[in-house]
Amino acid sequence: MNIKTNLSDICAVLNPRGIEQAREVIYINQRLPDLTGKTIFMVDMGKQQSDIVFDALEEYLPALAPEVKLVRRQKTLSYFEDEPDLWNEIEKHADAFIIGAFD
Repeated sequence: MNIKTNLSDICAVLNPRGIEQAREVIYINQRLPDLTGKTIFMVDMGKQQSDIVFDALEEYLPALAPEVKLVRRQKTLSYFEDEPDLWNEIEKHADAFIIGAFD
């Protein structure tokens, strides 16, 4: 017996992503136009080998932006615990910050 059936007559294939809705992008803050002369805090969240990434940034960023000041800080509590002193220091002294949650 030779039966030929159109697949759409048997089943429907759905997109697993669903229907994407248009979203408005809301930025935490505007990007800095230039890093020259800015203070950038690099916050290490304690992930393995994050020092490799931060070492590379310490080498790369000054070449990209002369006079950039890089400050490294280690988050001492877990990822989910707040550290108000750390965030207050960043708020007072940083023009921008990079969080090293390198997963």
